[in-house]
Amino acid sequence: MVVDTLVLDRHLHYRITPSDSPTKEVIALPYEDVVLRNLFSITHADGTKAPYIGPEPKVLVEGENKGEKKKMVPPYRLHISHEYPFENRIFLEKYWKLEKTGQYTIQVNNDKKHHPLETNNTKSTFYHEMKSELAKGTSFERAIAEGDFIGMKGTVDQDGFSFLSEKERSSSTMSSSKERASGRPTVGMSNLGDATDKFLPAPTRIIGSHRTYSVLDDSGVSDHINNLYNAEKKVESLDQVHLVSEDWTNAKKNNYTEVQMLQLSMEQDIDLHKKFYKNMKSDPEQKFLNSYKKFVQSVMRFCFPDEKWMLYQTMPNIRFHVPESATVPPHRDMDIGEDRTPHPHGEENFLYTLTRAHQSRSVIMETSPGLGDWTFLEQDAGELLHFYGNRCVHLNVKNSTGLTRVSIDFRCIRVEDYLRNQKLMQTRSNANRETYSLVLGSYYEMMQLAPDFIMQMRPKFDEKEASACYQYLLTDAFVTEFKVTKKLEQELADFLGIKHCFMNCNGTLAISAALNALGIQPGDQVLVPTYTMVASANAVRFIGAVPVFCDVSKETLTISPDIVKPYLEKDSGFDIKCVIHVSLNNRINKLEEIAKMCKEKNIWLLEDAAQSLGAYYKGQHIGGYGDVCTLSFSSPKIISMGQGGAVLTNNDNVAANLRKNKDFGRLKPGVEEYDDFGINMKVTDVQSTIGLVQMGRLPGRIQQVLNIQKTYESVLGNYMLTTTSTSQTQGISSKEWSDPGWLPWFIEIFLEDEYTRDQLSTWLKSIGVGTRKVYPSIHLQPAYASQTSDSCMYKQVADCAGKEGSGANKNDEDKKTPQSSSAEAADLVYQNNKKHLPNAYKAMQTGLWLPSYADLEPKTVHQISLCIRAYLSTCSKFTKKLGQPPAPVPVTVADGGGSPHQASLDQRLNELEESRGYGIQKTDLGAKQAEKASDIRNLLNTAFGAPNSTSNSSSMSTIAEAVAPGNRA
Repeated sequence: MVVDTLVLDRHLHYRITPSDSPTKEVIALPYEDVVLRNLFSITHADGTKAPYIGPEPKVLVEGENKGEKKKMVPPYRLHISHEYPFENRIFLEKYWKLEKTGQYTIQVNNDKKHHPLETNNTKSTFYHEMKSELAKGTSFERAIAEGDFIGMKGTVDQDGFSFLSEKERSSSTMSSSKERASGRPTVGMSNLGDATDKFLPAPTRIIGSHRTYSVLDDSGVSDHINNLYNAEKKVESLDQVHLVSEDWTNAKKNNYTEVQMLQLSMEQDIDLHKKFYKNMKSDPEQKFLNSYKKFVQSVMRFCFPDEKWMLYQTMPNIRFHVPESATVPPHRDMDIGEDRTPHPHGEENFLYTLTRAHQSRSVIMETSPGLGDWTFLEQDAGELLHFYGNRCVHLNVKNSTGLTRVSIDFRCIRVEDYLRNQKLMQTRSNANRETYSLVLGSYYEMMQLAPDFIMQMRPKFDEKEASACYQYLLTDAFVTEFKVTKKLEQELADFLGIKHCFMNCNGTLAISAALNALGIQPGDQVLVPTYTMVASANAVRFIGAVPVFCDVSKETLTISPDIVKPYLEKDSGFDIKCVIHVSLNNRINKLEEIAKMCKEKNIWLLEDAAQSLGAYYKGQHIGGYGDVCTLSFSSPKIISMGQGGAVLTNNDNVAANLRKNKDFGRLKPGVEEYDDFGINMKVTDVQSTIGLVQMGRLPGRIQQVLNIQKTYESVLGNYMLTTTSTSQTQGISSKEWSDPGWLPWFIEIFLEDEYTRDQLSTWLKSIGVGTRKVYPSIHLQPAYASQTSDSCMYKQVADCAGKEGSGANKNDEDKKTPQSSSAEAADLVYQNNKKHLPNAYKAMQTGLWLPSYADLEPKTVHQISLCIRAYLSTCSKFTKKLGQPPAPVPVTVADGGGSPHQASLDQRLNELEESRGYGIQKTDLGAKQAEKASDIRNLLNTAFGAPNSTSNSSSMSTIAEAVAPGNRA
């Protein structure tokens, strides 16, 4: 074997592996040879040995008073391999008395390998030289530096023990004394279940790395098991349950040998076990499992107060340590072997006793890894043992008490440890037990420990906003828009570096007001990306103009020059009067080129920058590239007024129009003269008061959002479009694009397919994490897909077509677009809006917004990321392997030709409804609902070009290629 050692910060790290070999060699070592006391010795440079002061290895014997001295603990052989080494970390001065100054040498006994240490005095930091066999930069040193060293994981602290401070020890003794004096410990599960309760009751006992707690079980676990086995009062107490076991009584009647009795319930189930597991698994109401989950949640909230989610063992084990049997042989839970699956490093073990566990019916365990100091961990009924069974050898011996120990045990693991150490799809191969995969969704489930649901977004207001509004209302204000709003407008204009700013009642009407100020008329064509919030298109339609939908680029999921250019060419047949650039999530694709293109062709450029306050592109705040830009201050935005919007421009004439059209068309505020049409789109000074306070928070929130993005990216970067990603993200290209001013709005990930996305969203909701599907393609929504070629929207295009100089180009006299017939113009826009736009559709299918609000704690973000990674790395694959339905068949749209794709309109209807947060499939529709569904179905037939609902052979194209497995990342 090879023993690697390294000393860092007065701690000895060591690892034992088989000799270097390319094969996957597994060796078995007598455990007494590798316990700390027998493995190492420390010698000073002057030749004197440092005395060992740690616990001594023990040999437990029975019948010692009779002179029999039979060993109670059978020999244990440690099985190790390169993949599963034996690793440990200990604090040197707790095991060896180091008094002299100078250099110490750590010697591996019987192996002559030395590890020099240097010290100036006994209290100084230890400095080390690497031994010649272990050069710097080896995998062992890197594992320690990167936190992958197994010996650094688990319940033990940096010293290898969970020692209490003197203050804690005193508190523990005092608490235990009070509890004993009262006859019953005062710590109850009801106390543990309160996540807001910061009081952590002292453990009953601390034994090395292990602790016991006395709990009052109000979950129902104890009652359920007692009632299950003793409902008919056949025995006086649960510790006599062996008397009603046919397997145990038959063994006694058949005069089983001592060895046979020892093995009766060792790593296999007898009738007592089977009764429990059958009851637990067959109960449709899951009464016990619900009680068990409540119990485990209380325990984990108590023991791991900093964790918001953890994995726990889905179903507990029940142990019956019946008389004359031994329940488990010597082992560590992470042991390897023919009949064992090693549990992941970092697992935490718990054992709850329902009967007394004293003397030979208690668990025997070493107090910390690698000591071999066998100790009885005795427990009273109702005590919970938190033990380090993953790395500490533990066992049961022959129960000579005549009573049965009944206990349940379970495991939990931090999400980070699970991800770091998981062995995908590995299963236990013991033929005497049921087979489970040690993965999330099988052996483990995720449990929410955080008391509150984590929303996908939420605004943040506090005393500052409340106080500011209160102070404003004391000024005899009229509340309506006035001085405070003017101040906010000026602050926004200065912040963005744009000359004019006009507050508006919301972001949608801000776009409508901007279009109106640009002179956009009913029937005018406005280019809008289909992948955006529907407000971008609705604002166009609200003033009678017609949205012409286009796709987005793969790189940014926003429009690009290559996408815009074909619509602006003179021979395109389109007559675009304005381009709306939506800086969705503030990813920009050559916006300066789009601005230049629009300027050359005398077409207005409106920047819908609703999500972009605080975001920059090439040194300029987003919104400063177009002729006009709009902002939004609704609840999801980085600063919020509840509702509110703004329009900004450097164009004085546009500004004059904006000033009028938000105030009924007044020439001057307060003067009843109207020289133009307008409506009331003002805000109130109360809203603006909130807005000013929120603006003061903006710099801090920008940094918070960037920190959130960085945290998500560190774990989920493979599923994100980021400034640093250079690979494809689930079929959506993520070529390198970078801007130091980039600021995300919502954090999004893109999954393999729609099924995976939806299952993940549902699963996250079940553990208290809110998400939202990304925006659906607007042109596929019924509000637009239902529009026929002769609908009012497209008739307006026909009415507008052919009118020389119509519309709102910057210089109409310079705009000489070849005019088609009115019918052809309307049909062109209609057919365009029915096209398949693959990039937007792919994003709609696979994108998911994660919790993203600025005040979300980074640690919470990190744990959410780990939960998602755990699900995606195991649970989603596992459920698919078990035969869960695959991703839905891609939906098809008509492109005027091609062969049909056999897609169900019912399925498409459901997808559309689901994209809006509804779902009418698989429900018992009443007559009116069925009629409505039929109407929508007919609209879909029209929208997708199907001549009738029964025409399964009609020509429709598919987008299967866009989502085919070969095209996925």
